[in-house]
Amino acid sequence: MFSRVNSIILINNISKYLYMVAIVLCSIFLTINIYILLGGSLEGTISMQTIINQNDNTSNYSNFNQIPFLNRLLIFLLIVILIGLILSILKFWGNFMSLIKDGKYFEINTIKNLRYISYLLLGIWAFLFIIPFFTDIIFSTSFSNETILSENSVNENTHITNSSFSFSFSPIIFLINGIIFWVLSHIIIEGIKLKKENELTI
Repeated sequence: MFSRVNSIILINNISKYLYMVAIVLCSIFLTINIYILLGGSLEGTISMQTIINQNDNTSNYSNFNQIPFLNRLLIFLLIVILIGLILSILKFWGNFMSLIKDGKYFEINTIKNLRYISYLLLGIWAFLFIIPFFTDIIFSTSFSNETILSENSVNENTHITNSSFSFSFSPIIFLINGIIFWVLSHIIIEGIKLKKENELTI
């Protein structure tokens, strides 16, 4: 029992720290995106694939400020929505673990946090699934940066540093997890209601 309580306290603390770290990281990421949206310079190799009416067009840029403003705005809005959904999930999970730590295991207010998480997961799935059909535009963006530290010949210790960043989302994962969370929360809430009804009947 003591070990179980310690585990719950540990998970609760990790959830709190994870939420705070996520806020910091999302704030930094959002600040960078605002900087890019307003025309800030960020050099690299950006490949953007646009599919409109089944016509595949690929544009290459050497700086983010070269990307058309409407494209940057669309990317920014998509990122803001995703950040909001992810932070909300972490917030409700933190609330859930806090109530569990306080011993409020089988209370409707506790389990409702799981239901809210399920709605948000389904929202992320719907968002990622519908966006390509809604806009009829698919953006595939990759960013890489190459830095040559020496301008000597290849035989004289030329050092090349490569870095690349890529992001991918699998909508089906959010759908499955959303359904699981919803089913669990529904079963537990209905069980709590039945228990209360039986207590009132007795």
